[in-house]
Amino acid sequence: MKSYILVWYEIKKNKSFTDGSKYVFKAIQTSMPYNLLQIVDPISECNAFFANPKTSFLQWLSMNNDVYKKLD
Repeated sequence: MKSYILVWYEIKKNKSFTDGSKYVFKAIQTSMPYNLLQIVDPISECNAFFANPKTSFLQWLSMNNDVYKKLD
């Protein structure tokens, strides 16, 4: 509950959709114990990005698997 309240307050303070990755990172940061956070934190800082529609669409187009490209 502690992490939910902190992230909820951050969202209410700044409602910009471009800050979505910050809110996800804050939720992970406040919900994990310190020893696990020391393992996950460096990886998520280097590899994290917020999946916006443009990025997701470009990733979808670059996939080699034709099953995912079929539109029914």
